[in-house]
Amino acid sequence: MAMGSALAPEDTLLAFDLLKKALIDTSSVIYIQKAGYFDILGRTIQLYSIPEVLSEIKTGAPGVRVMRSSGSASLSTDQKLVCCALDNKMAMISEDKRILTALQCAEAPYYNALMMLNLLLYSQKIDDEGYRHYYLALKKIARYSAAVWEFGRYIYSTVKFSQGNINLWTSPPK
Repeated sequence: MAMGSALAPEDTLLAFDLLKKALIDTSSVIYIQKAGYFDILGRTIQLYSIPEVLSEIKTGAPGVRVMRSSGSASLSTDQKLVCCALDNKMAMISEDKRILTALQCAEAPYYNALMMLNLLLYSQKIDDEGYRHYYLALKKIARYSAAVWEFGRYIYSTVKFSQGNINLWTSPPK
């Protein structure tokens, strides 16, 4: 089940329920670390990556387990990540449009840092105040299109509604 604007919100929440582990790329580690919720995410789902990604991250990625890609050594890091995700039937957390497009074409699950923030809210690992704090931190560094931010707000509203906590006069962060 892939994440994307074509996915119904209830399917997104079902995907969140099923998400126990994911492969993560360099940009997502950096975004999530800078926004401040990397440790919480690592306690919520098991994170994996390939050696090439872990060597690119200057700050390290505590708790991320190493996986080997079955792809050829001549493949790019992005290609190895896609091969690893598909071979191991794992969801991918990435900010890279090429990686996400490849996974979408393969009908494999994928997420970005914003969706992981929504996962934390849905899983009740953070509260609304924490969500707003991390959201504003992510907004300062993430270069998402308006459509991606809007989809994130849509999922936020769906999460709040599913928890019975939505006030129709309160909107998600902008």
